Amino acid sequence: MYCKNCGKEINEGVAFCSHCGTKTNESESKTTPNEKLLKCPKCKSTRLTDNKKGFSAGKAVAGAVLAGGVGILAGAIGSNKVQITCLNCGHKFLPGEDADNAMTKRIEKAKAQKASQEFQWKLMKSPIFWIILVIAIILYAYIIS
Repeated sequence: MYCKNCGKEINEGVAFCSHCGTKTNESESKTTPNEKLLKCPKCKSTRLTDNKKGFSAGKAVAGAVLAGGVGILAGAIGSNKVQITCLNCGHKFLPGEDADNAMTKRIEKAKAQKASQEFQWKLMKSPIFWIILVIAIILYAYIIS
């Protein structure tokens, strides 16, 4: 028998897992460690709950103010999406967002930020940038006076 929280093997008929202390339930704990359990990408816990997003009154009010009666339909944007919440750490994520996927997204974001910073640095080192900046300041000062 295996623990439904940590996945480690435990003795048959015990009330609590000897590794993590979670209460056992014989019908739920007979899963094998080879089965892929959904886990929180942040803390790796299997204590999860799912929430289905519904109609958003805030979006409906904003849509009505901006676009009139048709804007009320904006409240339905994003409804019927399932969001999973970890009961252990409170992290919210979408189905299919596992630890590998989350790590890949973080790496891609870091690479994009680094590329942007390198571009900004190269631009600031360019003499053309400084010439255009000085001309813009001179024109601004001339227009104000």
